[in-house]
Amino acid sequence: MDRILCLSSIMYCNEVKPEFVTCSEKVWNKIRPRLLVPKMLPSVVHLIIIEYNMLLNDKQLLDTKWHENWAKWSTLSTDEDKSIFDCAQEVTKNFFTYLTSVSFDEDKKLDEDTFVHRYCHRLLEEIFSKDDFTLIWANGESESSKERRILDGKNHGRKPDFRILSKIDDVNTEFLFGEIKPPNNSTSINKSIVKLAEFTKGSLDLIIYSYGYVDGLETFGVLIHGSEIKIFSMDLAFDGLYRFNQLSKILLPTENANFLNIITVISTFYSLLERIRSTIVTMNSSQPSSSGHLYCRKSNSSPKKIRIPIVRA
Repeated sequence: MDRILCLSSIMYCNEVKPEFVTCSEKVWNKIRPRLLVPKMLPSVVHLIIIEYNMLLNDKQLLDTKWHENWAKWSTLSTDEDKSIFDCAQEVTKNFFTYLTSVSFDEDKKLDEDTFVHRYCHRLLEEIFSKDDFTLIWANGESESSKERRILDGKNHGRKPDFRILSKIDDVNTEFLFGEIKPPNNSTSINKSIVKLAEFTKGSLDLIIYSYGYVDGLETFGVLIHGSEIKIFSMDLAFDGLYRFNQLSKILLPTENANFLNIITVISTFYSLLERIRSTIVTMNSSQPSSSGHLYCRKSNSSPKKIRIPIVRA
């Protein structure tokens, strides 16, 4: 995978230092970008999720308690806390509706559409359906991917499973791409990571081409494979060298026994939301850099089969 990404001048950065990098582990960890720190949720949100966890074996009582807890919404003092409370209520309701004592990782009949509908759709809608964001599912091609694939003589961009758009100067711009695979999917994880890297690099290139480079500019990717969620960012902190950074790895609840994972999932996605907003604010409020970071390498075209004549003496 590292070699494939290098063809597009991308370095894959996670906790494991690549073999071709000769610096020490200490230096490697120092130059890596800041990771996602889960956002602190309102205390009432923590308490209701813990309460639901204790009632998972009594669905009737659980449903009653869920309805009663809506009264706690009015006790929250800020619009942000109320929004997080709304999200937690809807997402937890969705999960305890479908979770059982058996992990969905063991359900070999769970196709991609069913998996997305049951475990991903509500979560992503509640997190990203905001006034300043547009969540688009797989019915639309990526504009930045279309720009990139022109190099290959193709007129259409690839379609991620979902993407998040926001506005720069009133123009919708792609900031996040997502790929979702059910637990039994046989597709290589590395292929999905490469695909996300291509999406995020293409978007970063298009933003830089359209608006110039500013410090702190990032685009993002989310890979959901069964219960595992990996979150990535793409940046151009050094001229000509793109970094595809793993920012976080979290686990979805898969059964009653690990229902409390939902706290980390919600808090990490809200941290990602704030990180994207920070990038957008930077783009809308900063002037493009006049020194450094002006170099933007075009992605290499995909290899093509060619005929080579062989002349025999």
